[in-house]
Amino acid sequence: GGVTSAAGGPGSGGGGGVEALFDAARCGAAATLDASRTNVEFSGMATVLMTTPIPSEGVHVMEFEVHGRDQCLVGVAAPDVDVETYLGNKRGGYGFFAAEGTLKVDGDWKGGHGLAKFKRGDRVGVHVDMSRRTLHFSVSRWVAESTTPTPAGGEASATTPPPSGAGAWRSTVLERIVEGLPSLLHFAVGGA
Repeated sequence: GGVTSAAGGPGSGGGGGVEALFDAARCGAAATLDASRTNVEFSGMATVLMTTPIPSEGVHVMEFEVHGRDQCLVGVAAPDVDVETYLGNKRGGYGFFAAEGTLKVDGDWKGGHGLAKFKRGDRVGVHVDMSRRTLHFSVSRWVAESTTPTPAGGEASATTPPPSGAGAWRSTVLERIVEGLPSLLHFAVGGA
């Protein structure tokens, strides 16, 4: 599964001074970066951090676009997190897992209360308030304009990336908030 960093995407407010590049030095063996370091592909369990730490004060948002299967995680990690496992599986990792819509923090599953599954084509926002040391997430989906009604429980573009036709991104801020973050973090992604 692949993930693209999309700092400053629609409604994200930008990365807040965080460079939107994946860090080749903090990249697990089962993750492959493209030449631009803006895309990562996972062939197994790994974590990849962004190059620049999140500034120590204020609110910062990074959006990630999901290109592959649902075995990926987005979130934040301490600089010394174990990159040879998935995000959140060890101390210093905070990962929101696509397939289950659950949160893994410091090796413990925190359940899916207030979270939702995300999938290929979605943009997932990671919102960090470093002044309050809190973390929450948003999921944006492309909703195509259509004259035909979408079947109940279905979506206009459930398995493909957004079309170039008419439509709009619809964003949902998820209720679950994680408190007590450490003072030094990077935005991060993981493959499971």
